[in-house]
Amino acid sequence: MATNDTKTIVWEDVTDQNDRDGLKALVSILREEGGRWYAWCLPTPASYGSNTKSVVDQGTSISGHFLGSIVRDDVAHISMSWSYLSAEDWALINQLFRSETAGADVIHKCGNTTLFLDQNGQPAEHSGFINRVRFYDQTMARWNEREMYISDRGAGLWRMNQNGGVAGWLDCSLDLTEV
Repeated sequence: MATNDTKTIVWEDVTDQNDRDGLKALVSILREEGGRWYAWCLPTPASYGSNTKSVVDQGTSISGHFLGSIVRDDVAHISMSWSYLSAEDWALINQLFRSETAGADVIHKCGNTTLFLDQNGQPAEHSGFINRVRFYDQTMARWNEREMYISDRGAGLWRMNQNGGVAGWLDCSLDLTEV
């Protein structure tokens, strides 16, 4: 299993299913590129929540009784948060979910963070709005993979650095919901 040496987001070649079974991250974003699968392992969150919902088409009869049918059952939704992340690390996590560009051609290491740059040296994406996500599924008491989209993301400013830039973020959170 190949890995990089970043401390925040670790990528692993998980083309072989045995490699996927060996992932230790609570949440991993899986991406296929060039016929190989890679897992972008998110850092262990300070809190992790898992919700499962059923989508119901419902109404009430004229006599006041519930009428409804399940349209879709067991829709997964996960929430995670980190107490603190550096500005670079939070940006890198958010870049995993942007969908404007097709992919990264150059990987650039900046301290403990890996940035993805296109051929023009501009920030690029390594994933998109909808991703294959490996997560711990509360309804099955095991790891599961599902297609999920990124929902709410938020963080509070920790402090500014000497140059007027953001040094870090507090209470960083994001939600992923099954498609």
